[in-house]
Amino acid sequence: MANLDTDSIMASFEDADVEVEENQMDEDTLKDIRERFSSAIEFTATNRQEMLDDIRFARLGDQWPESAKYDRNRPGKERPMLVINRLLQYRDRVVNEIRQNTPSIRIRPVNDEADQETAEVLQGLIRHIQDNSNAGMAYDTAVESQVDMGVGYVRIRNDWADDSSFDQEIYIDRIPDPFKVYMDPHSKSPDGSDAEWCILAEEISKDEFERLYPGVEETHFDDAGNGDAQGWFTKDSVRIAEYYYIEHEEVEITDPQDPSQVRIADKKRCMWCKATGDTILERGELPTKFIPIVPVIGHELWLQGRRYLSGLIRNAKDAQRLYNYYLSANAENVALSPKAPFIGVAGQFETDPNWGRVNKESVAYLEYDPVSIAGTPVGSPQRAMPPQSSPAIMQAIQLAENDIMQSMGIYQPTLGAQSNETSGRALLLRQKQADINTFHYQDNLSRSVRQIGRVVLDMIPKVYDRPRIARILGEDGTPRTVQLNPNIQTPSTNTENSAIDSIFNPTIGRYDVVCDAGPSYSTKRDEAATMMLTLTQANPALFNIIGDLMLKNMDWPGAEEISKRLQAMLPPQLQAQAKSGDKINPEVLQAQQMMDQLAGQMEHMSQEIAQLRDQRSIELQKQEREWFEAQTKRMDVEGKIMMTDSQLQAAVRENLTLMMGMGTQELVENNAEFERLEMQAMEPPQGQAPQGQAPQGQAPQGQPMRPGAMRKEPDIAALTSEAKPGESI
Repeated sequence: MANLDTDSIMASFEDADVEVEENQMDEDTLKDIRERFSSAIEFTATNRQEMLDDIRFARLGDQWPESAKYDRNRPGKERPMLVINRLLQYRDRVVNEIRQNTPSIRIRPVNDEADQETAEVLQGLIRHIQDNSNAGMAYDTAVESQVDMGVGYVRIRNDWADDSSFDQEIYIDRIPDPFKVYMDPHSKSPDGSDAEWCILAEEISKDEFERLYPGVEETHFDDAGNGDAQGWFTKDSVRIAEYYYIEHEEVEITDPQDPSQVRIADKKRCMWCKATGDTILERGELPTKFIPIVPVIGHELWLQGRRYLSGLIRNAKDAQRLYNYYLSANAENVALSPKAPFIGVAGQFETDPNWGRVNKESVAYLEYDPVSIAGTPVGSPQRAMPPQSSPAIMQAIQLAENDIMQSMGIYQPTLGAQSNETSGRALLLRQKQADINTFHYQDNLSRSVRQIGRVVLDMIPKVYDRPRIARILGEDGTPRTVQLNPNIQTPSTNTENSAIDSIFNPTIGRYDVVCDAGPSYSTKRDEAATMMLTLTQANPALFNIIGDLMLKNMDWPGAEEISKRLQAMLPPQLQAQAKSGDKINPEVLQAQQMMDQLAGQMEHMSQEIAQLRDQRSIELQKQEREWFEAQTKRMDVEGKIMMTDSQLQAAVRENLTLMMGMGTQELVENNAEFERLEMQAMEPPQGQAPQGQAPQGQAPQGQPMRPGAMRKEPDIAALTSEAKPGESI
């Protein structure tokens, strides 16, 4: 019994020590919260006041200074205070443009332990997380605050999948009131990735507080920043602070390739707690090393160690105030027109009492007293000339409106108004100019969404820490289930189960996040359908190949069914590709590669044949030209041969004269040549003997063959040494 009593006493002492230690930890944490809360308020005081004025100015229409309100609202001296808010249309254009081009998160493997297939699964898992938590609403809320006042926030958290499950899910939540966030003032990164702590204030009703934390005293904290409710405790609600902070631990790590290499690494982990004014309600460790609250900033400026943030509204407020003032002045001027006084001489207004009410009430007629001056009757009273609209005021209104557009970098043509631009190219250039002027909002959102992807990717191995079936989404939103198992030794492995393609381990390998900004998938789908329709109109044969894809990208009843039927009519190799998506059968892929090679060879041969045909055509043209020249020479020779008798006699005399100096042999040769030329001139066309003459080579009947007569067909080609292309000499 003595031992039991001693053990119980020692246990009670240990419990007391633990309780004291926990109480001391709570006190230290509360002290850190108060100190950091005060530093954040001091550091962001100027920003918060400017942001509060921006949001009230643009969204609530509070655009007149307090001094002007007092002056224009004096009893009996009220003056117009018009508010024609021209800022909202420009603000909405920027916000809606970003909504149409929401950035998307993409995962890529980094080291050799990661693989592309697992990266695609992680990417599909992040799409499921975004869809399940309605992350689009969180992004839109942050963008609205970013454009209105210069900063918005998005929060990432993990929670149970449902009330009856032991599996957890990751959620991306919106923060509707940015003034509730107190971020580490020493964070320099635009996406908050280097923040060491953050405080998020949350107000809940007293009944909800008593249900969640029964027996805990409702305490309050008096300090609060501009734009935030004064104090943590109000009449009907209790405000709770969620405190996120990073703990650092130095650990010794060894190089796996060289165990002798050792270094000290800084291991970070994110801690979390909920607290009232003087009580820690909950505490724990989050499955990430980042602060899970991500800012989305607009304009940023660091000056003298302080950070200044602003949105689209800040620089346009003065121009909007001028616009309101000039419109109010013009309205005041025009409103006095029906109140112009009547002018008459004394005594004309004494009888009829309606003269005093004519500018306040409508009267059917007015009577005046006739008055004469020096015997001359005076005319009836006349209303004074009413004030006219001032051209200077109208010009000032136009200048103020132009100043609003210039201060924002957005002009009327980009809002759909008529402009001097008439061509589509000019309009696109104007639209592009406006997009460039406000591109930094889209770019800053992309940076923040990338940081959100990093936080989610860091949480996935710790949240999906046991075997489970998870849903992933494709880029087109098509759901698919995969099996996650952190116990396998590789990033992915095949399975014999036909219902499951592979098993994936999200805890192996290192992956990185990239962010793509551009049109949403639905917009790309419409553009793809339009482009494919244009291609099939230009080449109808393409419809037999891409018809199923074209119908799949259209949104009208029956399009999906028609797409399936067209897919069934595709060639076998295309059907295999369509059914397996990007996974193509290796045999089909090899066959396609062989077909591509054969097609390349056939194209090369066709080019060679075409070159040979061109060369042959050139050669034939050359031969035709040479043959034509030969025919010309032949005709010239024939013309020389066909001489008259006088020409022949002259030629004979000339030859005789020449022969006087020749020898006997030369004379015989020249005589033989002369007889041959003579016979050629007397010979009829080939194959046709003139009437009364015998065929060639025979003497006419009854006449002897005379010496020197031709006995063979004349060969003109022999004289010119030419022949027609394709013929032999």
